[in-house]
Amino acid sequence: MHDQAVGLGGKRALTGFGGIGKTTLAAEYAHVYRDSYVIVGWIRAAQSETILEDFSHLARMLGLNDPAGILSGEDTVQEVLEFLAGRNDWLFVFANAPGPGKIAPFLPFGGRGHVLVTSCQHVWPGMSTVNLGLLPLSDAAQFLQDRTGETNLDVAYAVAKELDCLPLALEQAAATIYASPNPNLCRYLDRLQRSRSLLPSRLSGLFAEQSVRVPELETVEVTFATAFEEIAERHPLLVALARELLDLCAWLAPDAIPRSLFTTCPEWLPSNLSVAVKEDEGKSLMP
Repeated sequence: MHDQAVGLGGKRALTGFGGIGKTTLAAEYAHVYRDSYVIVGWIRAAQSETILEDFSHLARMLGLNDPAGILSGEDTVQEVLEFLAGRNDWLFVFANAPGPGKIAPFLPFGGRGHVLVTSCQHVWPGMSTVNLGLLPLSDAAQFLQDRTGETNLDVAYAVAKELDCLPLALEQAAATIYASPNPNLCRYLDRLQRSRSLLPSRLSGLFAEQSVRVPELETVEVTFATAFEEIAERHPLLVALARELLDLCAWLAPDAIPRSLFTTCPEWLPSNLSVAVKEDEGKSLMP
């Protein structure tokens, strides 16, 4: 991808549905080729607020400070882009971009650096695009074996197929199995199939307004349901807390969540989680 980016104007979009591994691949690219760049900007592009925040952070890192505090967010963006215009040693990653129009004002307009975009949107005019697909079944099964220590290849294949070879679902499944006191892929498969059989009733209300099925969302829902079943078996009193914490996090941006968000004002939290945090029992939930 590095050599191709150089030959295609330096702008490339990694596209595909959620959970396919676009942002992970972009992060790996930035890591592997970090010595090829002097400046690497990672922009959380899902929202305008995070874009401006990341440009402001990058401006400080580049020494483009605003001692008087008079520059607006848009001015800071312009200052960074002008700084890059005469250089060719930079990489900008726009992660989880909603679409071309949303990030167009923030794209570097000069220089010969590289732009890498990750998005669920498939059409990116002026950019080369790579649409990522699911993992091959053999690779998905091998991933599960490597992560869980499972030696039965047939079971690993069955679990991978049940999860549609979706990377996010495979990672969630592997983490659930690894955290179990007695890791057992066969037992996990049984629970996974049971969760899959109950899926229509759980999703009937959740996606009632959608006329088109979203297979990747269904697969992720199954892995979450299976994980909750594991929690219920080992720590039944934590199930309500886990659900409240997950529901709360679902409203937040898909980035690092500061623990202080939960501990500063526990009275604003859902009931079970509020009690746990006040009693200082929430620490085990939020390492």
